[in-house]
Amino acid sequence: MIAQVKDELSEENARLKAKIEELVSQSGISSSVRKMQSFMESPIARRLLELRDKPLSPMTEQDKEMLVDTTRQFYPSFLYDLQHAKNITPMGVCVGILSAMNFRSGDIANLLDLSFQQVSNIKKSISLALFNEKTARSLYMNLVKHYDFYQTSML
Repeated sequence: MIAQVKDELSEENARLKAKIEELVSQSGISSSVRKMQSFMESPIARRLLELRDKPLSPMTEQDKEMLVDTTRQFYPSFLYDLQHAKNITPMGVCVGILSAMNFRSGDIANLLDLSFQQVSNIKKSISLALFNEKTARSLYMNLVKHYDFYQTSML
């Protein structure tokens, strides 16, 4: 009897898994995840992931330009909003993009050769400019919600 129930539950589980996969593939979330995965597979994203693991290896100006150009390809509305937001400098644009990639503040500080406090202040400015929030605590979730950034297993 237990074996029969176990088999029935296994079959039901397999059926539900298939249904979930079908629903996800039909939804916008799936395309957003694929877009973020493609973004994270770009040469600059891969380079940043390598640099992140090497403390005291900041990004070059060429890296920053490539990051902005790649973001323009995948997330043009996000980049436009960030570049045209009040009080957001070019360094702030980089902080915003790295935040959207779900890099931690300490990693962003190392990559951009900033202090942790500077990164925190820039994140607050971005939250205020884009979402009218005075704290940076929910910045990543707001970026996910408004610009369809989704964390991938690469981070």
